[in-house]
Parts: sequence; structure tokens; C-alpha cells
Amino acid sequence: MDRRQPLLDQIVSGLNRSVQPVGCAKILETKQLREWPGMTQYSMTAIAMVTLGQSFDRLEKGEPDGMTASLFRDAAGTALLDKACNRIDEVITEAFNSRTQARSLRFSPGYGRLPLSDQSHFFRRLPAESMSVTLKSNFMMDPLKTVSFAVVPLIPGEPSVRDENMCRGCGHINCSYREENVTLSGVEGHKVKRRSP
Repeated sequence: MDRRQPLLDQIVSGLNRSVQPVGCAKILETKQLREWPGMTQYSMTAIAMVTLGQSFDRLEKGEPDGMTASLFRDAAGTALLDKACNRIDEVITEAFNSRTQARSLRFSPGYGRLPLSDQSHFFRRLPAESMSVTLKSNFMMDPLKTVSFAVVPLIPGEPSVRDENMCRGCGHINCSYREENVTLSGVEGHKVKRRSP
């Protein structure tokens, strides 16, 4: 057994005892999206926010137990947050399925075509204050382990949920994070990050 396993087990157990993820989601219809540039072409949009709250931040800041423990706590917190996002995502999927509407993968402000400044639209439409989540002037959220995301209906010609390369359907062709399929040493299908000119 790895000698670090007991430490990891202790951290995960502590998080499970003291951190309770909180989240919310909302389905927005077209008329509710009029003031949100970039979202007006969709018939509906699901938005969500999930946080581990200040209890995680207090654990992270209050435990002077070394770099390894801090790394494990951060990774375990991220996994716990992602698990909570997955649960909300399942509810969103049911809402899309009830309308027989294919849906996108979830995406967050700051990725792809949704600028980080769009975070403010989430805060205007979700009860962030009741979840004790605040938005900083740089559009980052507090507490530390907080995520917001959107899910939209698929539009014909856009990548499907199963498409591994969402960049292919994104209009930001000069994005420095854009992935493209290229041929390397005669092997097709490798993805590379394109650099900005």
C-alpha cells in the first residue's frame, strides 16, 4: 500500500463529514435570454451553479499539514464538486429529454464562446446570494470551489454531445486553445493545441 493512502483516506473522510455541496439549476426560455448576447439563438438554456461553500475554504486555509495534504484536499474537493455537478447535470438531461431536445455538453464561462464576463448573467438569474456565493470584479467566484455552467440545445450543424472536438463547431477560430485534428507521423486523429498568431 502506498504510504500516502492513509492521508488521502483521512482527507476524503474529513471532506465527506464537513463539506456539503449546494447547487441550483434553472431552465430559461427564449424570452428570458433576450438580454444575454450569445444565448439568444437557443430555444432554451439550462444554467446551474454548484459550490462546496466556505466550509471547504476554511479547511483549505486552516490546515497547515503540508503540500501533499493540500494537494490531496484540493483534488478531493474538485472531485466532490464535479460529482455534485454531475447530479445537477442529470436533472438537466431529464428536462431536455422531456422536450425530446438533444443537448450540448455542459460548458462554463471562460470556455469556448462563453466569455468569463457572462458570469454576471448567471448571478442575475440564479440565487447565488442564498448559496453564499459572490462574484468578484474579475468575474471569479467566491468560495474557491464554485462552478457555474450552461447546457444548450443542439443546433443542426453544431457538434453533437458525442463529438469529442467541440472546437470544430466553435466560431472562435483564432482561439489559442482551439484543438484540431492533424496528422502526426502518418497517424491521424491527434489533437494539438493551436497557438495564436
